[in-house]
Amino acid sequence: MIPFLQQCAAHYYALGDISERCFVFSNKRASIFFQKHLTDLVKTGSQPLQAPQMCTIDSLIREHSALVVADKLQLLLRLYDCYKDLYPAAESLDEFLFWGDIILNDFNDVDKYLVDPKQLFTNVADYKALQDDFSYLSDNQREAITKFIAHFQSKGKLVVNLDAVNPNVKENFLKIWNILYPLYCNFQQCLQKEGLAYQGMAYRQAANKADKSDLEGKKFVFVGLNALNECEKKLLRYLKDAHQAEFCWDFSSDMIKDPKNKSSLFLSKNIEEFPQAFTPDLEQKLGIPKINVLAVPSSIGQVKQIPYILEQLAPNRDLSLLEADKTAIVLPDENLLLPVLNSIPPQVKHINVTMGYQMRLSDCYGFVRQLMALHQNVYQKEGEFYFYRKFVLALLSNHLFKKLVVFKQAEAEVEKIAGLQRNYYSLADFEGYPFLKSVFRKLSDDMTSASEELIDKFSGYLIELTDMLGTALAFSARVEVELEFVLSLRKVLLALRDKKLSIKLSTFARLVNQALCSVSVPFEGEPLKGLQIMGPLETRALDFENIILLSANESVFPRRSVSTSFIPAELRRAFELPTYEYQDAIWAYYFYRMIQRVDNIWIVYDSRTEGLQSGEETRYLKQLRYHFNLPINSYIPDTNTIVNPEAMIIAKTNEDMQILSKTHFSASSLKDWLSCELKYYFAHIRKLTKEEDVMDKLDSGSLGTVFHELMQWVYSKNNDSKTPMGDVPYAYLKSLSSKSGLQRLRDVTKSIIIRDLSLKELRGKDLVTQEVLVKYAQKVIEHDMELIKTRGGLRIEALELFIKGEFDGHKLLGFIDRVDSFPDRKLRVVDYKTGHVIIADGNGVSEDNIIDKNYIKIIDSIFSGESSKMCSVAFQFYIYNFLVLNTELGQTLMKGRGLQNSVYAVSRLFGTGPVTNDYYPDFFDEMTDKLKESLDNLYDPSKPFTKTKFPDNCKFCSFKMICGA
Repeated sequence: MIPFLQQCAAHYYALGDISERCFVFSNKRASIFFQKHLTDLVKTGSQPLQAPQMCTIDSLIREHSALVVADKLQLLLRLYDCYKDLYPAAESLDEFLFWGDIILNDFNDVDKYLVDPKQLFTNVADYKALQDDFSYLSDNQREAITKFIAHFQSKGKLVVNLDAVNPNVKENFLKIWNILYPLYCNFQQCLQKEGLAYQGMAYRQAANKADKSDLEGKKFVFVGLNALNECEKKLLRYLKDAHQAEFCWDFSSDMIKDPKNKSSLFLSKNIEEFPQAFTPDLEQKLGIPKINVLAVPSSIGQVKQIPYILEQLAPNRDLSLLEADKTAIVLPDENLLLPVLNSIPPQVKHINVTMGYQMRLSDCYGFVRQLMALHQNVYQKEGEFYFYRKFVLALLSNHLFKKLVVFKQAEAEVEKIAGLQRNYYSLADFEGYPFLKSVFRKLSDDMTSASEELIDKFSGYLIELTDMLGTALAFSARVEVELEFVLSLRKVLLALRDKKLSIKLSTFARLVNQALCSVSVPFEGEPLKGLQIMGPLETRALDFENIILLSANESVFPRRSVSTSFIPAELRRAFELPTYEYQDAIWAYYFYRMIQRVDNIWIVYDSRTEGLQSGEETRYLKQLRYHFNLPINSYIPDTNTIVNPEAMIIAKTNEDMQILSKTHFSASSLKDWLSCELKYYFAHIRKLTKEEDVMDKLDSGSLGTVFHELMQWVYSKNNDSKTPMGDVPYAYLKSLSSKSGLQRLRDVTKSIIIRDLSLKELRGKDLVTQEVLVKYAQKVIEHDMELIKTRGGLRIEALELFIKGEFDGHKLLGFIDRVDSFPDRKLRVVDYKTGHVIIADGNGVSEDNIIDKNYIKIIDSIFSGESSKMCSVAFQFYIYNFLVLNTELGQTLMKGRGLQNSVYAVSRLFGTGPVTNDYYPDFFDEMTDKLKESLDNLYDPSKPFTKTKFPDNCKFCSFKMICGA
């Protein structure tokens, strides 16, 4: 396999006048490899050679323009000034910046593709008067403009009201569209006065002066280009017509030339207009590469397969024999760069990273983002200033912030602050902690309004902390990359502060984020030596014997990027501006050019299908299979997982038996035992628990707690204690359904949530949750009102009843939500359920009515060990019934009455209502025998704790990482 660039170097070296030419490439990496091949030719030749001039197509055009390309923010500020002059009712700079960026991108495309802006940005209101001027438009362009105008006109008259007080989408769009052409003209004039330009403007100027003297007499060779914009084409046409240019296109394999393959879209036209200087690959036949596909259900898991793949590529699977410089790892997902570097086997001595380390992947980026989030989300109430716990802890846990803490010797300060159990930190919490007080401080009384003073203070605050961080890092080892990022961050912040912007904090944060995302730190290394790690764009014009392509998922490779634009798709196509088909063709060329001279390619993709992850392989694999009918080898990754059976068995010790002898069993702990013995061991013998954290929103557990407290308030005496109400007046429940009663429920729910979560006020989702809980309470009240009418009354006997008893020598306890009774001599045990409750599973196991043979199926489900099929409600009521029937407290409540069980599952409150069952002796007796047998096994010292045989039980288990589930 002779690389394309080597063939180009050999062709022009043989001509003998190579020093007189300027070689133009798509990127710098290609020029370095070209120079290497040229050097090899000189070494084998007989005469020395003066190196030719080399550059990229972008640098050639920029040098040929008299304008300086300004930075993005500078351009947006100038654009906003022009916009305000044309549109007196202009919105604020904060609102303009987002879609001003869209306008800038559209202007960029218009200039790069040499579109007449007056033709494109047709003023809809003046279209009729301008039609004669557009007689020279193509048929496609006239048709597209006519269709576009039809959205806003009917029979030559506007159907939208541009003076509307509350404009709709069309009216808003047209207001902007009609000023785009004058905005374009004014913006260009403004920039030209200062000698500035955006990229497209510089390209258009360079293309328009292509025939000027600074290019005269020079010879150019354009090597390995692909998609050309109209400015580039105009420059190339001039140089071709002046006999100053030759063209070398990398377009050889049958696959890349296939007219049905989008990869040929640009190259076939380019070769027709700019013929090849020579035909590559005449001395070699491009064969079919060996294609290997590896599907791995993990992003990082892909990276862990690299050592295995490199072994397959090495002679005799000996990595010390691998010619690393003939192999490239291509990363469409830049996030995998560091994991890849950490996964390269030590036998690979030399590595060259082409892509650079992007700042958005660094701790420094996280550091400044967390600082900005901290102050963007401050909470102010009644003159007090609070930081939200989530953002405080995020900053404290940042890797670089920890280095700053160590440098300032403030570890004790951080430990004390992190240990405070609260959702909001006030400024007073940081008193006495000098370093943290300097970080968590008040910057302004108003953190939400647009203010130049606020932005100046905030940028100064960030610069101050950045300088502190830089000083701390200067005393640390092996942090050169982060120091580079800190320096870049400081430059960005200084530049933004110098702009004197009167914008909101959120807008400033977006500008900082936008500026930092374009920053990257190049890795130092020998670019021509060792294993090459690069992005897809860096592979252009380069050839390797072996390629490992990671993240080969649809939407990652090719990357799914639909640019937002004010120019409708129909006009973009008519005026030959880039569309999504354009991007598809570019990515197709990258792929097929990359594999046209390769011997082996390993294509690895993430096969997960969870969340937003589709697990779909790249479309190019399907094309290789079904369009080109190529043989593909598919592999399953070897995880090398070693399972230790002993890790699933824990023998009972004397200490364990002593703990068991003192244990009080609840329904929930017994369910743990029945579903997994190891889970019971870790939770109830070893007392392992998750680290408790302060809740900042209602999860499923805390939502249930609030609902229970709300119902306790409703049915307690005087609404202020656990003392049961006794007889429930119908009028009282009805009053809670009135407008004022509902407001009382809302107020009580709010106070419970605020108290339980230590909040200052309810915001966001918690307001929705508050209303949901009130709806639940309403439904309970409605059903209880119906009970009062149908059963002659309702009496609350107990609330949140804590009851203890003995079962076959073992201790039992229960917490019963509510015990009530009716005049028909029935006592009812009530349990509220806010979570999802499966009372009937569709397989003949139903807790709706525990009678006849149904109870046997229910008992079998309880002791089957399969938690997803366990009739847990029936088991819980069995424990409650046992305690009521076999304790003094329970008998006091019974008073010789019949017993019922009722579950108030919120999922049924809005349908069939609570499910009520009479006490069923046969079920009770059989359950007692089965539970005795199970507890005998628990107390048998010869029987160890073992892991469940049902993998689904482990899905949400807190201990699955311990037992290897």
